[in-house]
Amino acid sequence: MRLKWAKRVVLILIGVVLVGLAVLGAANKWSEAVMIALLPLGLFMLVFGVIGVMPSGNWKEGNLQWPEADLLARVDEMTGRVDKLAAGLDELRREWRATDERLTDIILALEPPPDDELTDEERLQQLEDDMNSTDVVVSTMAMEGSGYEDGSTYEEWRASLEELRTLYYREERRQRARQKYRIARSER
Repeated sequence: MRLKWAKRVVLILIGVVLVGLAVLGAANKWSEAVMIALLPLGLFMLVFGVIGVMPSGNWKEGNLQWPEADLLARVDEMTGRVDKLAAGLDELRREWRATDERLTDIILALEPPPDDELTDEERLQQLEDDMNSTDVVVSTMAMEGSGYEDGSTYEEWRASLEELRTLYYREERRQRARQKYRIARSER
């Protein structure tokens, strides 16, 4: 793993302290076991700090694998490329959504109004009234926990309410699209 500068400095300091303790122990005639433990460990810490990478491998078996410095640079470069591609993909998604919205608006604007003998305002008002009355029935059924007089269930009324909401928002969007693209109304 690649080490940052702060960790490298800490490893170098630890290595210098351990090597210094080993030299001090040799000067004061400490046990050889102390020098055998401190000197290699201190040298390893110095090497890790100077090189800036920690080896991987199995300490028990004694094999160390040093990572390739250019491999890390290539990984960083590829990560940068992936980030750029992700940003480009996000931009394409935004453009696609905007294009999809425009195309849907154009299609809705070119669609003829429903053949119900109502003006746009009357149609929206009727859909809103139907939606509100159905919402009252659904709320009442939910609070009472019972069905309606004609045997219809809560789920049927709930589905009907969702269908009315869909029709209302579609009609509202169709009218906005007709105004946006200034398509003449062919009302009766």
